[in-house]
Amino acid sequence: MTDRIVEAVFKCSLCGETAATVTLIPLDASHADVLQPGVATLVIADFIGRSREQVGGEREEPLRAALEEKNAAALYELERLWAPFYCPRCRQAYCIHHWTVVPNFDDEFPGFYDSSIGTCPQGHRRKVDD
Repeated sequence: MTDRIVEAVFKCSLCGETAATVTLIPLDASHADVLQPGVATLVIADFIGRSREQVGGEREEPLRAALEEKNAAALYELERLWAPFYCPRCRQAYCIHHWTVVPNFDDEFPGFYDSSIGTCPQGHRRKVDD
């Protein structure tokens, strides 16, 4: 285990712009984005806004390895929503400008956001936010 913050910038395979920036903040780091002291925090930015979530200990090292290798496929395999910019069928990363993202709202609670479905430039659909 290491106390070093690791950040990977994934580029769009079509235009070269940033598809997403994914940062792992280790459990013992002092950082403004930490959600809870003593628990690692994952930050996903530059795709659909900015999200943060806690990462359990057993997932921290494989996540760190995926980010150090800038391996979007490995990131996706660990947790699909950690790589919302990645199309597993194309095996490509795309920026938000090349995805068509449609939000879904809860039928029982009008106006309550539920999730978003994205369609990559090749027409493949997947959940990109939940």
